[in-house]
Amino acid sequence: MEFHCANCGFSRDIGSSHAGKDILCPECRKTVHLPSIDSSVISPDPPINSPGAVFCCKSCGFLRKAPLKYLNRSAKCPVCKSRGQVLSLAEVVREREEQKNREGSVKALGRVGSKALHHTVSFWQKPVVWTSIVLCLAITLAGYFGLTGQLSLFSLKKLSANVPVAQDHRYKNADVPIGRDRLLEVQAILNTTRDLSGYDLSRINFATLDLRGVNLKGTDLRDSDLSESILQGVDLRGADLSNANLQNSAMSEAKLSSAVFKNAQMGGADLSNADLSGADLQGAIMTRVSLLDADLRDAKLAGAVLEETDFTGSDCRGANFLKAVFVRTNLSRANLSEAIIDHVNLTAANLYKTNLAGASMQNADLSGVDLVNTKLENSNLSGANLYGVDLSGADIRMADLTGADLSKSKLTKSFFMRAVLKGANLHDVDLGQGNLKFTDLQDADLSGANLEKADLSGANLTNANLTGARMSKCILAKANLSSANLTNAVLSDADLGSKAVLIKANLTNCDLRRADLRGADLSKANLTGADLSQARLNMAQLDHAYLNQANLTQAVLTNANMSNADLKGANLTGINLTAAHNLKLENLRSAVLSDVKMTRFDLRNANLINANLAYSDLSSVDLTNADLSNADLTKANLHDADLRWANLTNAKLQGADLSGANLNDADLNRANLSQAVMVKTSLVNVRNLDKAISVQSFAGNDSLESKGKYKLDGLAGQKTAVVNTSGLTAPDETKKIKIWSLDVESYGLVKEDFENMDELSLAYEGLSEVEVNLLKHQMFSNDGNGVVYQAGASLGVLYSVNFIPGNVTIPIEIKWVSPDKKIINSRLKSVNYCQRQVDAFQLPAKDQGVKGTWEVQFFYQGKNIGEQRINVLKKTVRQVAVNQQSDKMSFSTSRGLSDSKKRSVR
Repeated sequence: MEFHCANCGFSRDIGSSHAGKDILCPECRKTVHLPSIDSSVISPDPPINSPGAVFCCKSCGFLRKAPLKYLNRSAKCPVCKSRGQVLSLAEVVREREEQKNREGSVKALGRVGSKALHHTVSFWQKPVVWTSIVLCLAITLAGYFGLTGQLSLFSLKKLSANVPVAQDHRYKNADVPIGRDRLLEVQAILNTTRDLSGYDLSRINFATLDLRGVNLKGTDLRDSDLSESILQGVDLRGADLSNANLQNSAMSEAKLSSAVFKNAQMGGADLSNADLSGADLQGAIMTRVSLLDADLRDAKLAGAVLEETDFTGSDCRGANFLKAVFVRTNLSRANLSEAIIDHVNLTAANLYKTNLAGASMQNADLSGVDLVNTKLENSNLSGANLYGVDLSGADIRMADLTGADLSKSKLTKSFFMRAVLKGANLHDVDLGQGNLKFTDLQDADLSGANLEKADLSGANLTNANLTGARMSKCILAKANLSSANLTNAVLSDADLGSKAVLIKANLTNCDLRRADLRGADLSKANLTGADLSQARLNMAQLDHAYLNQANLTQAVLTNANMSNADLKGANLTGINLTAAHNLKLENLRSAVLSDVKMTRFDLRNANLINANLAYSDLSSVDLTNADLSNADLTKANLHDADLRWANLTNAKLQGADLSGANLNDADLNRANLSQAVMVKTSLVNVRNLDKAISVQSFAGNDSLESKGKYKLDGLAGQKTAVVNTSGLTAPDETKKIKIWSLDVESYGLVKEDFENMDELSLAYEGLSEVEVNLLKHQMFSNDGNGVVYQAGASLGVLYSVNFIPGNVTIPIEIKWVSPDKKIINSRLKSVNYCQRQVDAFQLPAKDQGVKGTWEVQFFYQGKNIGEQRINVLKKTVRQVAVNQQSDKMSFSTSRGLSDSKKRSVR
C-alpha cells in the first residue's frame, strides 16, 4: 500500500501490515493515519503447485489466485491501487527462487523473511532518483519496526491465516531439517484452497494451530506435532498419524475412519463424537482421552494404553482390544458387542450397563468388576477370571464360559440359558433364582453354591461337583446329573421330575425332603444316608441304587423300579409302595420298614436280617427264600404272603396276621408266634416249628396238638398243620389308621338306567380298569362343565380311600352340603382299602335353593379327608326344548360349571 503525507507531499510504498495505524512522516514528522484494508482481500503468499494464475502486485507484494482467462493482463491492486499483473503460477515460483538468491544478507532476519527482501529489490526497479531515498528509508523503517517488534514480516509466519494474531504459532521442529519449499507450499495452500489431501506433512510442527476446515484426507502426518491443535470436524480419513503427537488436541467430530494412529501420543485429546471406524490405534497412548459417543466400530486398539480413557456411550462393535491396557477406563453404556478383548485386565474398568454381547474376552481378568444387568449373550469368556464379580440380572445366554473362574460371584437372577460352563469354577457362587435352562455345566465346580429356586431344567451337570450346594426348590426337570457329586447337598422341595437323569450320581447324605423325583432315573445312584422323607418317587428308576441308611419316611414309591436296590439300614417308615413294580430288594439287612405298605411286592431272596417291619403291610408279598432272621414283624400284615423257604429264625411275629400265608419249608427256629393269626396258613414241611416260641398259643388255639388241630403224618418226620378257622379272632383293629388319600374318580347326575339300583357300588365289583372307565361314563352325566337340575334326579360321587393297614374296614362319614351351606344329608359308610364306592343324593322336587355349588364332604374320625364340589344350574329354555326331544336325539346341550377339589391327608 502507499504511504502519503498530505502536509509535505512525501509518499512511498509500504507493507499492508501497517494498515489502520498512525505513522510519523519521516520528512515533516507529522502523524499520518493509514486506512484499514478488508482482510478478505489479503493473501500474503502465492499458491504453490496448484493450477491457475496469480495476480501479483510488485509494489506492495499482494498476491491473489485468479482465473486462467486473465493470464498476462494488468489490473489495479486492491491494496495499494498501483498496477499489477496476472502471472502464471510457475512464473511466480521462478521469481521467488531468483529472489531467494539475492537474500544473502537478509537470511539472518528469519526463514520466512523473503517479503522484506522482495520489497527492497522492487525499489531498485524505480528511477535512480528515488532509489537512494527509498533504500535509506527502508533500512531506517526496518530497523525501527524490527527493534520494536511491530514488523511481522520479519517473524516466522504462521501456517494458518485463520489463527488469531494474539497466539504465537511458530515452527518448533528444529531437530529434523524440513525443506523450506515444502513449508512454503503448505503455507500457500493453507491460505488459499486449504486442501492438503494426500500431501506429505510428516515431521511438520502444527502445534497449537487451528486447522478447522482443512482437508487432510489421506495425508502423511507421521511423526508430526499436532499437540494442542484444533482439528474439530477435520477430515483425516485414511491419514497416517503414526508416532504423531496429538496430546491435548481438539478432534471432536473429526472424520478419522481408517486413519492410522500407531504408537501415537494422544494423551488428553478430545475425540468425542469422532468417527474412528476402522481406525488403527494399535499401541497408541490414550491416557485421559475423551471418546464420548465416538464411533470405534472395527477399530484396532490392540496394545493401546487406555488409562482413564472415557468410552461412555461409544460404539465399539467389532473393535480389537487385544492386550490393551485398561486402567480406570470408563466403558459405561458403551457398545462392545462382537469386540475382541482377549487377555486384558479389566479389574479397574467401569463396565456399568456395557453391552458385551458376542464379545470375545478369553482369559480376560474381570475379577471384582460390577457387571449388574450387563449384556453378555453369545460372548466368549472361556478361561476368564470372574472371581467375586457381581453379575446379578446379567444376560449370559449362550455365552461360552468354559474353564472360567466364577467363584464367589453373585449371579442372582442372572440369565444363563444355554450357556457353556464346562469345567467352570462356580464355588460358593450365588445363583439364586437364576435361569440356567439347558446350560452345559459338565465337570463344573458348584460346591457350596447357592442355587435356591434356580431353573436348571434340561441342564447338563454330568460329573459336576455340587458338594454342599444349596438347591432347595431348584428346578432340575430333565436335567442330566449323571455321575455328579451331590454329597451333603440340600435339594429339599426341589423339582427333579420329568425324567431327570441321576445315573451313578453321588447323593450321600443329600437332603431330598419332599423332592419331586417322579420319573427320575436314579439307577446305580448312591443315596447312602440321604433324606428322602416325603419325597415323590413315582415311576422313578432305583434299580441297583444304594439306599443304605437312607430315610424314606412317608416317601411315595408308586410304580417305582427298585429292583436290586440296596436298602440296608434304610428307614421306610410309613411309605406307600402300593402298585410299585419290579421291586427286588435283595439287601434290606437292618432296614427300618415299620408301618410300610408293600402289598403284592416281589421280595424274593431279600436280605431282611434285623429289618424292622412292625405293623407293615406285606399282604400277598413274595418273600420266598428271604432272610428274615431277627426281623421284627410284630402285628405285620402277611395275609396271603409267600414265605416258602424263608428264614424266620428269631423273628418277632407277635400278633402278625399270617392267615392264608404259605410257610411251606420255612424255618421258624425260635420265632415268636405269640397271638399270631394263622387261619388257613400252610405249614407243610415247616422246619423247627417245635422250637418256635408260643407255638401252642396261636390266636384262637390253646393247644394245636391236644385238640387235633394239626397232625403229624409220620413220614420222614414231616409235620403238616391244618388250622381251623372256627373260633379265631378278627385282626387287631386297634392299630393306628393312616389315611393316604381320598380319590374322587367321577361325579355327576346319575343316569336313569342306574336310578333304581339299591347299591350303586356293587356295579364296580370285579371289573377290570377298562370296564370301570366305561361304566363311569355310563353311570354319570357330566360334560365337564357341570350338571343341570332335574326334579327327582340324583347326584352321585364315585370315590375310594387309600389307607393303611389295608386289612381293616374303616367308617367314613359323608355329608351333602347345599349352596346355602346347610347340611342336607349325612350318612356313615364302611369302606375297605381302595374299594370303589358310590354315594348318591336325590335332589328335591322343587328347585328352590338347588341352584349353585354343592359340596360332598368326607370325614374320618371327625377329620375332613376330602371333598368334591358340584355346580348345579337351572334348566334353560333351550335345554327344556332339547330334553323334550330326548327320545329322538342322543345328546344334551346342558351347560354348567364344576370345580373339583381333592385333598390327601398325610
